[in-house]
Amino acid sequence: MRQIAAVGPVQRRGPDVRLGDTLGADDDAFGLVLDREAARVGIGSLAEREKRVLYIRFFAGMTQRAISAELGISQIHVSRLIAESCRRIREDAECADL
Repeated sequence: MRQIAAVGPVQRRGPDVRLGDTLGADDDAFGLVLDREAARVGIGSLAEREKRVLYIRFFAGMTQRAISAELGISQIHVSRLIAESCRRIREDAECADL
């Protein structure tokens, strides 16, 4: 069977080469994936309005003022919805870790 190198041959050889030196590097995005998966349960438990507020704030990039105008509620109420939703998501993620 022929071996295929994913990146290329290992340049270091000899007794001082450890297995970790020949494997891939840590992926910086791995933590982000873990965070998103941890948040998934908490997000799923939110009401549709709360999900929408979080989406348009963090993914559509709208300001709290713009969100309040679009939804017909006060900016303070938007701020409280975001804070409470994030708190619940964090709490659910922490409970899932136990």
